[in-house]
Amino acid sequence: AEHVLVKGRLDVCLQQILPRPPFFTGITFYFAELPTVQLTLDGTLMGLRVSLLWLEKILAEIIQKQLAEQIVLPAVAAVLLDVTNDDAWFEAGNMFPEGICTVVVLQAEDLAAKDLALPFGLSQPSSDPYCEVTLGTSHWRTPVRPQNLNPKWLPAEGTRQFLVHSRSEQQLQLHFYDENPYTEDVSLGYLSLPVSELPAEVINMEPTL
Repeated sequence: AEHVLVKGRLDVCLQQILPRPPFFTGITFYFAELPTVQLTLDGTLMGLRVSLLWLEKILAEIIQKQLAEQIVLPAVAAVLLDVTNDDAWFEAGNMFPEGICTVVVLQAEDLAAKDLALPFGLSQPSSDPYCEVTLGTSHWRTPVRPQNLNPKWLPAEGTRQFLVHSRSEQQLQLHFYDENPYTEDVSLGYLSLPVSELPAEVINMEPTL
């Protein structure tokens, strides 16, 4: 590979201050959101430069999947610095969720028509939209609405709950696509919302005597 680029925000936390070197028990680090991965390969065949875009995409997806499993919330990586302390209190593992985010996708209006009209008036320009919702490493999509620029979904179809592991850092992402059976789906619009800006409801879980 000539070039590998991982783009995202990496949070690094120093754990438990010590009065002596190494001054901290350890370090934990993670991505609150799934980072993007770009991979550039240099290929030649009989002295001629060849395109390896298909292989670059496959390898980038593999790297991104491994990052999601190892270092994207709720997964947290850790490095122990105070190796002399047998009672070091922290370890690598998963972060406990802070709450649940309930997403309800009900409708979209005036979406772009990405599918061409069929000849002889058999169909008008339109799209086959669906909405993909992402929070952290969790993904979900609504059913497709064929040939519809103003799609609607029933609450039972458009509702999904996601675990929130860092309300101050994570983003709720909504991406509308036009589904294509034989080619890559086409983007119709994208929205990213900080979870911290969403309405929050606090439920008292303490037992009542």
